[in-house]
Amino acid sequence: MRKQGKLSMIVAAVMVASLFLTACASPAAPVVEPEPTAVVETSQPQTETVIQTKLDTIPRIAVISAFDSELELLLEAAEIEDTIPIAGTNYHVGKLMGNDVVMFLSGVSMVNAAMKPQVAIDYFQIERIMFSGIAGGVNPNLNIGDVVVPAQWGQYLEDYKGKEIEPGKFAPPYWLEEGTSPEFPPFLMSYPGSTSVVHEGGEPDAYEAKFYFEADSEMLAVARTVAETVELEKCAEDCLSTQPIIKVGGNGVSGQSFVDNAAFRNYVWRTFTADALDMETAAVAHVAYTNDIPFIAFRSLSDLAGGGPGMNEIGTFFQLAADNSAKVLLAYLDAWAKGQAAEEATPIKACFVYVGPVGDHGWTWAHDQGRKYLETTLENVETVYLESVSDVDSEARIRDLAEQGCNVIFTTSASFRDSTAIVAPEYPDVIFENCSGFLTSENMGSYFGRMEQAKYLAGVVAGLTTQTNKIGYVAPIQIPEIIRLINAVTLGARSVNPEVEMEVVWIGNWFDPPAETAAVQSMVDAGVDVIFTGTDTMVPVITADESGVWSVGYDSCESCEAAPDKCLTTPCWNWGPIYVDLINAIRDGTWEPETIYRSMAEGTVILTEIGPSAAEGAQAAIDEAKLQMELSPPQWPFCATEDILDNHGNLFIAGDQCLEDQDLICMNRYVAGVNSEVPEGVGCE
Repeated sequence: MRKQGKLSMIVAAVMVASLFLTACASPAAPVVEPEPTAVVETSQPQTETVIQTKLDTIPRIAVISAFDSELELLLEAAEIEDTIPIAGTNYHVGKLMGNDVVMFLSGVSMVNAAMKPQVAIDYFQIERIMFSGIAGGVNPNLNIGDVVVPAQWGQYLEDYKGKEIEPGKFAPPYWLEEGTSPEFPPFLMSYPGSTSVVHEGGEPDAYEAKFYFEADSEMLAVARTVAETVELEKCAEDCLSTQPIIKVGGNGVSGQSFVDNAAFRNYVWRTFTADALDMETAAVAHVAYTNDIPFIAFRSLSDLAGGGPGMNEIGTFFQLAADNSAKVLLAYLDAWAKGQAAEEATPIKACFVYVGPVGDHGWTWAHDQGRKYLETTLENVETVYLESVSDVDSEARIRDLAEQGCNVIFTTSASFRDSTAIVAPEYPDVIFENCSGFLTSENMGSYFGRMEQAKYLAGVVAGLTTQTNKIGYVAPIQIPEIIRLINAVTLGARSVNPEVEMEVVWIGNWFDPPAETAAVQSMVDAGVDVIFTGTDTMVPVITADESGVWSVGYDSCESCEAAPDKCLTTPCWNWGPIYVDLINAIRDGTWEPETIYRSMAEGTVILTEIGPSAAEGAQAAIDEAKLQMELSPPQWPFCATEDILDNHGNLFIAGDQCLEDQDLICMNRYVAGVNSEVPEGVGCE
């Protein structure tokens, strides 16, 4: 129910008071404060009086939409206590999914979208900002009806129009030094670039150049959990040809133009790798950044911005897209309210030691997503992380974290196993967990996932897709884990194509883009046409694509986005649930120094959907292999229905037998089909 209430009367009183004080201001004029309002008088020069006021002191979430029909969907689910007109816009105050909110229209265009939320910030106690509505699709891998929740938004039409120096050729911005490239490549005469912004808490009028405005990481983490539970609508008056999905992360862009042009859409994708474009969100994000208020946006694709085969689709799918965006936002607000209402929990300081940078889009990125998931899933958990820690420095860095009061320290690499084991006894009140090291002590546990299961399934896809019967593996560090994964891929590939041979190139590092590039190129030159990687970056996937061969990603479930046409699939990690379970065990006193080794069925290991270039029948083969996995012991695929030989013709696994976990952990032989020798010293001895 919507009604005019107390806050409406307060607004009227404030406006009357403001007019009265402006008219009467003089050195002798008394200040009159209307009874209902919370008015704060600020001392100014004698001829000026300024009133600063908030209409109420309740912390609220600003919920914004651009169109009436978008906002109506949300208002129908809300309990509206008051509707307050300010500067021509109705601000609806009340509760939505248990959250205190202010709901209003931004209107279309960047100016409106900046002005309306700033008014809300000035008059209400806004603690977070959320935007819901439609957008044009840019990412060619997404479809109408999909909902995107980008990690950052840029104002891509903030540009410089270059002087035409000869027919069809335009000069870059005149202020660029000779030999300096523009910030982004141009579209004809238009050179996009950063805008100048100020920030709450900074020096007044101290402008900085900024292109992307980031969504709040905590809010994004909640969105990722919500995305797993919401099923989007496929039909309204018309039905879509594909089931819509929710994509969290990536980029979005906003500007003053409605885009319905295929060439410009392609430019936006190539230049900004944007999932969507619209005419409002980046302006709202700009205002949020300036006021230091956390922000997130949910945008459903109503059209393809000119990328479709016929007329623009917005007239057909506007309402379906608006419905899907609202559905995700409402689910998000429900989850947010439940999280805020959770019982006070024992404070935990959880510290993470990373072997690579958090931006590697691989192993460390996946662990950092797990860390963020932990923070947003559990109350009173503070996290700290150290990135790009070397093996040599790891002991000192782990010890530093223990001295800083960490309750639990996660060392996220097998390379840190020994240093963790050295430090742990020195701090008996701290719990240590090492990833993939398979070593425990009184206050040290180990956790990992059975990645060999997903690698086997990816091998099935590769075995069916290869045309040369040669697949390759970019191998990082010489440890049993990598031998195990190479073997799993080989077994999977040869289960559907016995002619497949595996080539292996070791680079001696988890993170070494130049060496990764060289390894891929050498294997392509040798006739390999499907590249697997065990390193911590997307570089092998990108290099394979540039070389015209297929690839299989690793670590990050977004790996195939770097090469959507040639990437077959990605075995990837989902660390968040393990971190949540371990912290819960620590809190309730059930933690034990055990080895956790979770299977695909337990959700730690994931295989993404197969790509469009995979061989026909690949999905059916995966489904058949998954059924076999479900009926087998957890050591699958290292379970044999008949004898499996190593690459020297010796028995590797006897028929009707499975290797034990200790055999997997210490694996130091290759299976038949691997054209390489295991490096000396690999194993557990």
